Amino acid sequence: MKIESDQRSRSILITGILTVIFLYFVDPLSLLLQISQTNPVIYLLSLSIFLTVYPLTALRWKIMTSNIVEISFQDSIKTLSISYGLNKILPLNSGDIIRSKILENYVEIEKHGEILGLVTLERLIDVSALITFLSLPLLFLFTENLGILQWLWLPILTSMAGFYLIYFRSALVTSLIKKLPDLKISLDYKEILTDAVNGFNSLDKNQYGKIILITLSRWVLDIFSLYVLSISIGHPLSFWTAALLTCTMSLVSSMPITPSGAGVAELSGTAILISLGFNTSVAGTIVVLQRSFGVGAMSIIGILMIRSEKMNIYPLKNR
Repeated sequence: MKIESDQRSRSILITGILTVIFLYFVDPLSLLLQISQTNPVIYLLSLSIFLTVYPLTALRWKIMTSNIVEISFQDSIKTLSISYGLNKILPLNSGDIIRSKILENYVEIEKHGEILGLVTLERLIDVSALITFLSLPLLFLFTENLGILQWLWLPILTSMAGFYLIYFRSALVTSLIKKLPDLKISLDYKEILTDAVNGFNSLDKNQYGKIILITLSRWVLDIFSLYVLSISIGHPLSFWTAALLTCTMSLVSSMPITPSGAGVAELSGTAILISLGFNTSVAGTIVVLQRSFGVGAMSIIGILMIRSEKMNIYPLKNR
């Protein structure tokens, strides 16, 4: 418990420091002035596009867990709403870690490790999709830099090689996982990784194809949402710039440094836009408005869902 408390304290401290740095480089008054000029209709349209994440990921989660539990589409949306919401509020992606306990409110869970394994698999698929989408805009935005082009296919090939090993050489991957060093943490990470491999291979090709299609659609809509959002402040991004920004901030947010990458995501996103020629206030505004979706809206939806379900977080059981 003391270790977890220290981790939370460090996370809060890092968040505070990075937020101060962000506000130092982005003048708060200029930021507020730019935000006040946002077209509310286009902003809400962008938000509605962004919120398609819930039905799409709920359908994906239903498919992924279909060989273990039988969960309704509605309960799948509730589970992910709470899980994603907690990810935004709590450090260390806590919503993902306790998703099996959330799911237990709707279906009977025999092995929580299997659910944790599927959550790990879900994260791996998302990260692979983000790496792929991240590489493509770099090809279009930095075509004059020939030195970078030879490296752009490396992350894509790495992801493809990883999926090949997990799917066709699962025994080898499992044996390598068992040889990993033991860590002094509360979770048996080797068991979770093994369950992730088993969960991956429990899916047939038809299920796997649907999951990949849904994942790609989910991130394309996320990118399009940011594209529309930039129009709302009168400074439209190109599709590839929106893809670069979305993928970078999403990857940073998935790292358990601070809750939802708070501070880190804002700084990295703003730095990217400034490097592409946007002024500081416009860059900061686009990033802050995007975070109003990715952190603000998702946190509120998660909290409202917890209250609606009358659910306690510790322990996660219906009252």
